[in-house]
Amino acid sequence: MALALLVACSSAPYQEMSDARQALESAQHAVGKMPGPQAKANRAEALLDRAREHLSKREHGEARHLAEQAKTLAIEARESAER
Repeated sequence: MALALLVACSSAPYQEMSDARQALESAQHAVGKMPGPQAKANRAEALLDRAREHLSKREHGEARHLAEQAKTLAIEARESAER
């Protein structure tokens, strides 16, 4: 069990990165010029950029964590824009 967890944590977070990118694209289409949601989408984009940097350094755990944060923030931005 511990080995499976270790392997999962050390593998490249390609799915998480993809999910975050898709959530961000969706948010960017939804927010338009709305300042609050746009600010959240911008922060999500910055987090995703940082995740890419960590991925390039093979720091998979940190990249995964940042990608998940970016996805969450992008979803919040989209939901704020839809209200």
